[in-house]
Parts: sequence; structure tokens; C-alpha cells
Amino acid sequence: MEPNELEQRIAWLEASVRRLAGSVHPPVTLEEHPFADPGEISDEVRTLAAAGQTMQAIQLHRQQTGAGLAEAKQAVESLQLG
Repeated sequence: MEPNELEQRIAWLEASVRRLAGSVHPPVTLEEHPFADPGEISDEVRTLAAAGQTMQAIQLHRQQTGAGLAEAKQAVESLQLG
């Protein structure tokens, strides 16, 4: 695995842990990571996907979330399939 790919996977895992930590009672507060939750799709990505700019949407989603290529592709394609 490439170092950048490892960083992205770690970011995804950290975001997943934050999401889980927030769902327990009492919620656990964790230090924020610069990447967004990979399960969240930004309005910018949605706009690109709606305009048929799939590659740009995938690339932006990866930059924003640290998601891997396959995960970002699936997220964008799910938007396009409705």
C-alpha cells in the first residue's frame, strides 16, 4: 500500500470511530481529524455528480473524506442512481 493510501484508510477508520463514539451513552468526545466522515457526502460532491462530472466528484469526495477509490466511486454512483 502507498503511504497516501494508508493515511486515507486511517482517516476513514478514525471518522468511523468518531461516529461510533458519538452514538454511545454518554457520548465520547474525540479529537477532530481534518478529514470529514466518509459516510457524509458534501453538497459540492452532490453538485458535481448531478452535473455528470463523476471523476471530479469522486476525486473531491476522496479529498474531503480520505475515502479510498472504490468507496468514493460507490458513494458517487449511489447518488447518480438515486
